[in-house]
Amino acid sequence: MGRAAAPTAALVAAAVDAVDRDLGRVFHQLEEYNADFEALQTLEQQDAGTFSGEEQDELRRLLGQYG
Repeated sequence: MGRAAAPTAALVAAAVDAVDRDLGRVFHQLEEYNADFEALQTLEQQDAGTFSGEEQDELRRLLGQYG
């Protein structure tokens, strides 16, 4: 049982590392989406004279409001 446990432990450790990397990647993507969302909220709360309508539309596209 000792010999079989070592490869199994190595496989589990490798799987845990892979999942950790994937979750880290997702976490950073979510942080970026959150920053974009916060910027969109700020844009919507700004005084209407801060940006022209065309500039607001461009910022909304850049920040992902339209998908």
